[in-house]
Amino acid sequence: MKNPMQAVIWRDSDFNILQQRLSELDFWLLSYIQEQPSSLEEVLSALNTVVEDSTPLNSIIGKHLG
Repeated sequence: MKNPMQAVIWRDSDFNILQQRLSELDFWLLSYIQEQPSSLEEVLSALNTVVEDSTPLNSIIGKHLG
């Protein structure tokens, strides 16, 4: 495999198999949530800190928002 990637694969309520490629931001959020139980406020606060310090993540978020 030349370009490894992370993906999430799941079955919906009709048992159809779905998949989605994870962006860096998706991967960070899933990893963060898995590592420690957090309230939504704590996740948003941590995400805000990471995004402020990361130009690559700022560009990813900009693409999703506008």
